Amino acid sequence: MRRIFKLLLNCSLAMSLLSGCGSTGDPAAPFFEQDMGIGRVDVGANVQDAAQPTPAETVSVATFNVRKFFDTNCDSRNCSGSSFERMPSESEFRAKAEQIANGIRFLGGDILLLQEIETEICLNTLMEFLAQDGYTIAVLGETGGSASLDVAVIARGDLVGRRSHKDEQIPLPNSGSTTFSRDFLEVHLEIRGKRVVVLNAHFKAKTRDDPQRRLAEAMAARAIALDLAVDQPGALVVLGGDLNDTPGSNPIEALEGSDGMVRVAAELGDGAATYTYQGMPQAIDHLYLVETPAGRYRYGTARVVRSNQRGLAGSDHAGLIATFEITGSR
Repeated sequence: MRRIFKLLLNCSLAMSLLSGCGSTGDPAAPFFEQDMGIGRVDVGANVQDAAQPTPAETVSVATFNVRKFFDTNCDSRNCSGSSFERMPSESEFRAKAEQIANGIRFLGGDILLLQEIETEICLNTLMEFLAQDGYTIAVLGETGGSASLDVAVIARGDLVGRRSHKDEQIPLPNSGSTTFSRDFLEVHLEIRGKRVVVLNAHFKAKTRDDPQRRLAEAMAARAIALDLAVDQPGALVVLGGDLNDTPGSNPIEALEGSDGMVRVAAELGDGAATYTYQGMPQAIDHLYLVETPAGRYRYGTARVVRSNQRGLAGSDHAGLIATFEITGSR
């Protein structure tokens, strides 16, 4: 966290960034399509860097907002009609879990960064449907709020450790402080003998928009990620999730900075869109290589994956997956 409070020195820059905020549309606007997660893939150009040495190991990482995966309890006591929380029947709940599992199976990945998982019950039921797929790790970043939709990580390999950043105070760009709107979940893994650290984010949505908070989240996430890169030089470090903003926006510019972070889907251009709002494709789900001596992105491997016109497995978001290389040891 030592970088976070240095960010206060950059507040005047952040305010100038905010002056460019224009969009008030909600990338999390409701949309639902029935499908069971069997679909198509949008593939970027397969550009291999022949100068790269053969990696010691490859690891694939994906991000996927599954869209409002609630359990069968009505925690908010308001689950009727157009209410935010839904209370499915047991059969509907299990069908949703199976649908998401089908989508994950189609998307693939050694590590999945998931968003909008309500509870451990949801995550455990999802893991039941993935029991034959080799996933041994399931970690939920529970915020503890009523009907909260949280982030989760499922992965192959061994769990080394986890860290929650949900209660940490992060500086706002003008004055004062705030927290991450959902947990900024840090998970340390060992996969095939290599150390991997992932950071799963779900920044503030544009419903009841608070662009200063989303910018604060981006600035703090960058600081945490760069600190990890210093502390874990032998690891592959990847940050991803539903960041609720597009390339060129103030939060994404603040997250990327001038160096140290590589947005892997940049090579896809307009094909990087993972969400559609008012008919306009938007890239709001992202994966970043946080540069370390041991970790690299394998160029040409980023893919946007859909199983319906807009998203994957009943969600209004597509999945995004990419392959990384790691040469470090444990």
